[in-house]
Amino acid sequence: MKNPTLSLIITFYNEVEFIDLALTSVLTQSIDGLEIIIINDNPDNFNDAFFDDAGYSKHARIVHHEVNKGLSAARNTGIATANGDYVAFLDADDYFLQKGLKKHYTFARDNSADITHAHTIMTPINHIRGDVMAADTRMAKTVVLTGQDRLTGTLERINSWGSIYRRAFLIEKNVMFDETQRKFEDRLFIVESMIAADTVAVFAEPTRIWRRRANSITTSLKSLADAQMKLALFEKCVWAWRDSSLENKRYFQCAEFVRHVLNILFQDDISEWITLKTSDFPEEAKALKVRVQAFAAGEKITLEEIKQSISVHKSRYAKTVSGDDRITSEDLLRYITAIAEGDSEAIDSITTKVRRKSPEVLSLQSEPNGLEETVENLQIYVHFGTHKTGSTFVQQQLAVNYEALKAQGILFPKTGLGFPHDRGPVRESGLPGHQGLIKAMNSRQTDVVEALHAEIVESGCNKIIISAENLCLYDRLKPGVHSATIAHHLSQLKLQGDFIPVIYFRRPDKWIDSFYREQVSNGASVAHQHPDEYFNNQQNRLHYAETIRTIEAALGHEAKLANFDAVVRGEGLLEAFMRLCDSPDMMRHITISDEATRYESPCNAQIKMSRLIASLIPEGELRASILRDFYKLTEPTDQKQMLISVASQTRAIETFKKTSAAFFQERGIDMEADSWKVSAPSGDIAVPNSYLDVLPIIGTIQRSGKRTKPVVRKERVTVTGLYDPKLMQRYPRPIRVFARVYKKLTHNSLYGMLRKSLKIMGSSMRKSQGK
Repeated sequence: MKNPTLSLIITFYNEVEFIDLALTSVLTQSIDGLEIIIINDNPDNFNDAFFDDAGYSKHARIVHHEVNKGLSAARNTGIATANGDYVAFLDADDYFLQKGLKKHYTFARDNSADITHAHTIMTPINHIRGDVMAADTRMAKTVVLTGQDRLTGTLERINSWGSIYRRAFLIEKNVMFDETQRKFEDRLFIVESMIAADTVAVFAEPTRIWRRRANSITTSLKSLADAQMKLALFEKCVWAWRDSSLENKRYFQCAEFVRHVLNILFQDDISEWITLKTSDFPEEAKALKVRVQAFAAGEKITLEEIKQSISVHKSRYAKTVSGDDRITSEDLLRYITAIAEGDSEAIDSITTKVRRKSPEVLSLQSEPNGLEETVENLQIYVHFGTHKTGSTFVQQQLAVNYEALKAQGILFPKTGLGFPHDRGPVRESGLPGHQGLIKAMNSRQTDVVEALHAEIVESGCNKIIISAENLCLYDRLKPGVHSATIAHHLSQLKLQGDFIPVIYFRRPDKWIDSFYREQVSNGASVAHQHPDEYFNNQQNRLHYAETIRTIEAALGHEAKLANFDAVVRGEGLLEAFMRLCDSPDMMRHITISDEATRYESPCNAQIKMSRLIASLIPEGELRASILRDFYKLTEPTDQKQMLISVASQTRAIETFKKTSAAFFQERGIDMEADSWKVSAPSGDIAVPNSYLDVLPIIGTIQRSGKRTKPVVRKERVTVTGLYDPKLMQRYPRPIRVFARVYKKLTHNSLYGMLRKSLKIMGSSMRKSQGK
């Protein structure tokens, strides 16, 4: 390429499951003079062959570091090797909106500012919908700023990668990333570049997606080394303002100081160490505390300076009383003083006062149930059916044997069983257990609770079985489930007695692969994800021991456990389940009915199509409706190989062995971990032509009610791939847009055929709706 005008730098470490979309989002921008540079900062694990085989080297220049140097060094390498007049950055796990980079670059080129910042949409973990970042919303106007305005107008920028830079400006002013900051590099680069710039512009439109994910730099738990690096960033940013030649540098110095103190207070990046709550590395932690003390004392910030500075951080400011994640200027001064004096008790006291309070854990026996005189000594067996452990089969069998169970004093309630809506499962035979009870617990539906009570009284049973997969409310960023939420929900049933958890577990690599298939086929919010992206975000679910501990904490009773794989091979799912419910003799009174159908996982070809459909249709109900039709019209192939990679399978097994193997052994459960071996994942997945043939029919199958029309929510921006939210107003055009994108992404003729089929499908849908 001759004389490139824009150099787009993609930094890569190990984001294998994300880089396809990142690169494609750049290639489809249609920018003349675009140079793409991928900086490989993980040469030990990725070489030329990886980038050649994936086809990336056809579209980008690949620059390899000799050793891993960190994100700052990777970006500096990109700046040094770039040839364009302008430089932009993209992390390999993020991506641009359709025309986002082009619009941003066009504005930057037209105004010639040294820095041109644009808005970013942040999508929460496992979600396809997101919001414009709060800091960006406070820069609400498209404008070019000079003088003092270039600083005050963009002081809240929190990411360097959301801006396009004139490369000559970066080189001439020697504005580079600090390579000693291997993490948390953004803010220092922002401060130094703003001080050096003559003009800073804001393009007040979203141009890219910042995809938050588990186990990333942002979301992972911070170590002592991370805290030390955070403190180094804190010092450097404040001192950059202090050492500048700006006339009012003290104002910016104080504003920067307040920014970082608020981060310590609310994000807990350093406070864990300055209060010495942990026994790990006590000497290093003491040194960190002393360093923070000296820094806070040396700034000598006043109440008036805090009041001036905190206006920049209005979302954290309370005018009268601290609390609910807000703080007054007076309390902030006391907090800074406590840090400077090393007063851990005062730090803790203010932190407790300011933070949003966690919901109180309610006792499950805290409220009378009105059943005492009729039913005594209730035993409520709560089946936390971790998905894909035979829960549907067990639930169907219990439902079919309702009368036989009741005759033996066991009630599997009809109240709340099934879907709390009339749309039914996406795949036939799907059953979510007592999902109606979960909805009643969430929304305090007293009529459902009263109906449950009436059913219990009428049955005369003192043993109740409640089964629902979605009672397992996992934390997204740490192991275990939300015990407080589970306790709160179950307390809404107002049942007195012993709540006894019953849980099946299966080998983790097979479980996560099966769970991925389930969520993709049902059109969940994660259905668009690559298998390894999904695995990365769900790893906390694999800490089985912590899951059990938090469930036991919620119910106040030791869990009844079983190895799913072993009981399937041995005594049988239902037999083992009744044993766990302390009713081993029940099998003499009930029969395993043929009316209860098997609920098998979809094949790989169905998953490939489901994932594509999920990527094309961000609107949840519409996505589920289309997938419901798809599964009615297709039969699974024999392609059932693992979808997650060998590396992810290995990590899943290692996670179990590290976190849970000893726990299960103590509980007398043999999970057979020593015999687990990883399986080769699926290669190229062959999608039958019959799957494409049914697409024109989707949407014409007769059903009660009208097809749900897609909705664009004004308060939220729906994003997926290279999707423009406004296109959803003209369905099915988004499907055609995405088919083109996927064709470019995969270089696979399948998507050319799919595009034609989807176009026919759209025509069929319009005819069926009389349009």
